[in-house]
Amino acid sequence: MRKLFLISFVMIVLVGISCNSQNKQKPATAISDNNDVEVYYFHMTTRCVTCKTVEAEARKNIEMLYPAQVKAGKITFIALNLDEASGKTFGEKLV
Repeated sequence: MRKLFLISFVMIVLVGISCNSQNKQKPATAISDNNDVEVYYFHMTTRCVTCKTVEAEARKNIEMLYPAQVKAGKITFIALNLDEASGKTFGEKLV
């Protein structure tokens, strides 16, 4: 029983430490006028609810953090399906 308590305590401490060690810096908001940024989200045809949520949250975060750049067309969010020919070709170029 004592061993189980010790293991549980260590696991809780490790989870607490890992959650508190996240980077607390503010995201950079300055983007060079000469460079456009393309954010790619790769996915497969069959996706779970979590995968769809990750895509939606990523898109929302880009639009929320950089609204002026998104509106000006300096930042674009592109979702590519790796099961389709165009997505597969582009994905292979990045590997």
